[in-house]
Amino acid sequence: MRKSIWRKISSHKIYSCKYLDLFKDKVINQLGKKVNYYYNHKKPFVAIIPKDAKGNIYFVRQYRYTLRKYTWEIPMGCKESNESYLGAAKRELLEEASLKARKWTKIGTEFVTTTAYPQHYRIYLAENLRPINKEPDPAEIDRVRKLTPKEIEKMILENQILGAPILASLYKYDLYQKLLK
Repeated sequence: MRKSIWRKISSHKIYSCKYLDLFKDKVINQLGKKVNYYYNHKKPFVAIIPKDAKGNIYFVRQYRYTLRKYTWEIPMGCKESNESYLGAAKRELLEEASLKARKWTKIGTEFVTTTAYPQHYRIYLAENLRPINKEPDPAEIDRVRKLTPKEIEKMILENQILGAPILASLYKYDLYQKLLK
């Protein structure tokens, strides 16, 4: 098996805004060829699995402009540079689902993709939930709904729950649950 090591010759930021930085690197790939490699960096984020005592999970419904449709998602959001991952998870759960949790468990770290979009995120399980008398941001969240595991499976198959980070988070949660049994 060949060891695959790429070598960077140069790197240039070709675009930047508050949401992402786009880079163009000149590299020598594993075949010894000089090529351009484009990738972007985005802020890390958190994904939260808010589980009630009966094993149901809270989802939020959001309009996704790029898809031109509403989707059901677990609460998620970017980590600000001045906050911890857990702090970001607590903030996002409150902002998106109007919930607070008494128990938090980190169940994993993932990447959106391992290629030109290496944004990473941490997955948290939020338990012992309590509602807060605060409406979610109507510009972001259309509604909040508690779903059973069977409803989640059905909605995934019907493409109502979409997105690799959401599906990967649910899968890691499922594996985590199986390890506890």
